[in-house]
Amino acid sequence: MCSSRCGAPAAPRDRAAAGGQRGARGPQPSVAPPRATPPPIRELQLATLVHAAPAGPEWLHEQKFDGYRILAELDRGKVRLLSRRFKDWTEAFPTVAAAVARLPVRHALLDGEVAAVLPDGRTSFQALQNARTGAHIAYFAFDLLA
Repeated sequence: MCSSRCGAPAAPRDRAAAGGQRGARGPQPSVAPPRATPPPIRELQLATLVHAAPAGPEWLHEQKFDGYRILAELDRGKVRLLSRRFKDWTEAFPTVAAAVARLPVRHALLDGEVAAVLPDGRTSFQALQNARTGAHIAYFAFDLLA
């Protein structure tokens, strides 16, 4: 244990911490109570345009999805799909909303991209805008915010 003020060791608070006898169950970790509501939504991290990707083995690069950046908010079975400017897109992508609703948690906030996936695996913004293309609509989640 350390004192938060000076970095010096702090005095033990009880016999168990001092190495004395423990209770029948021993010391118990503290557990934060579950949140009653999800945290507030903040602005998204956006990519920065550069002239060239960094080189070297320590860098990872990922595929660019050509779709809509969407926050998927789950709160006790209710789902909202929000654009990066917080426009509600839930009704536009009912299959995505239904998939998020099936997650085995009460609260979640996902950051991702809704995209139309063509048969060859590429994503197409035009296909996403034109629902008659028969393209598969997918949600690519890349951050779990809450």
